[in-house]
Amino acid sequence: MPPALGKTHLLHAIGNYALALHPRLRILYTTADGFTNDFIDSVHSRQMKAFRHRHRSTDILLIDDIQYLIDRGASTQEFLFTFDSLYKSGSQIVITSDNAPRQLDFPVQLVARFEVGQQADVQPPALETRIAILRQKADIYARDVPLDVLEYIASRVTSNVRELVGALLRVTAYASLNNHCPVDLNLAQAVLQGPVADHDRDTPTPPHDADPADTAILPKAARVVIETQIGSTSMLQRKLRIGFDQAGRLMDRLESRGIVGPSDGAKAREVLVPPEALDTVLASLEAVPTTPTGEGQRGQGEPT
Repeated sequence: MPPALGKTHLLHAIGNYALALHPRLRILYTTADGFTNDFIDSVHSRQMKAFRHRHRSTDILLIDDIQYLIDRGASTQEFLFTFDSLYKSGSQIVITSDNAPRQLDFPVQLVARFEVGQQADVQPPALETRIAILRQKADIYARDVPLDVLEYIASRVTSNVRELVGALLRVTAYASLNNHCPVDLNLAQAVLQGPVADHDRDTPTPPHDADPADTAILPKAARVVIETQIGSTSMLQRKLRIGFDQAGRLMDRLESRGIVGPSDGAKAREVLVPPEALDTVLASLEAVPTTPTGEGQRGQGEPT
């Protein structure tokens, strides 16, 4: 399966569905890197017995991106033994990869074991599915995006769901940064095909009463929130080592750009942007000047 087509989502769906049917099942999800790191840590700490019990006593083992176990020496060998142990005990093993078993450079013993099981080749989503994905994401991000815009984005990005969602975020983020201008087909074409000069030549500016210090670290605040998926003011205060009031203002700024949801009195706000869209959001935020350009602050020289 090519990257960014939902392998991890499928694994989580399998695990959640199995638990819904049989709540007492022992299910373990990990990645190939996670398996390797856990193995190395267990060897160093002399906890191999616990490692083997953890991985070989499960009813269902879910392994993501198995290709990253290629050429891992002892880790690859340990996985072979784990596979055999689970297979003999009647447990289920679900593995994802970016290639078919025969195309993976594993020892022939592992390739043969992989080919014994059921294989599913997940292809890029069709146009209708891509439009449905975009419509769902637009609803999640609370964005009013016309159907013709969704169709245009879906026709532009055909093979990668992350890029598909990223294109939607680029369009909606630009609209937000331009005083929440309407999201229409002309805007989408300008943002995704080249410079946005045909739509609006003015550089997006933050509110006139925005603190320049807040604007300067807004990208850092966005990175922290999106990477941790925690919309907490106190967490932002600790991570950036800033005052609580400034952290609160930054959270409000992130809300105005559709990165977090509104505060409802809970400890943390809902984060509306997935981690895979981080680069797109940061690129949008970099367009915001570090000093407000409101009335009385725009001059011929450097901002004072």
